[in-house]
Amino acid sequence: MLYSGDMNLPKKTVVATEIKNRFGEYLGMVVEGEEPLAIERHGKPVAVVVNIDQWKKLKVVREKSTPWFDALKEMVERIDRNHPDVKPFSAVDLIDRIRDEEER
Repeated sequence: MLYSGDMNLPKKTVVATEIKNRFGEYLGMVVEGEEPLAIERHGKPVAVVVNIDQWKKLKVVREKSTPWFDALKEMVERIDRNHPDVKPFSAVDLIDRIRDEEER
């Protein structure tokens, strides 16, 4: 088993051919344990296997955050349309500009 140095990936990683050869064993590790498993192909992470409880938690987080991300995306798109000359700026500046626009 390989260990990834990327903080955003699971600690446990395995190459795809190893998963192919010993899928049941690795599946058992994920189901029994609380840690997800990253799968690598050609030295790059390509997938993550999680148990069903982890999947349910991830789904809830995604469902709760999607409206927020959609609203933020709409705000950024609106600024791009109304102020094409504006360069990237901080989130605080973005919020202040949107508030100013809405007050007009």
